Amino acid sequence: MREAFQHAVAALVVTGIGWLCYTLVAVDKRTAVIEVKVEKNSELLHSMLNKEARIHGNKSRPDGKTDQQAANEEEAPLRKAAWPSESSFTELR
Repeated sequence: MREAFQHAVAALVVTGIGWLCYTLVAVDKRTAVIEVKVEKNSELLHSMLNKEARIHGNKSRPDGKTDQQAANEEEAPLRKAAWPSESSFTELR
């Protein structure tokens, strides 16, 4: 009886290891397929964006400035917040 139990446990361990190896190989194959698809999509998007940039170039903004000109200008300072200043929250009344 004890020997049969040991054989059953050994068979389960071998089966588990075999299943684990099979699963890892299957996952590795799927990962490789997905990697190829993602790389292909990346190349297609990159070529589409380059083509779009060549065709349309640097479009003008509604204010008549190009994106580069607007980026080079200094941003207008932010106006003061409408809520009370920090000191009003920390003052003891």
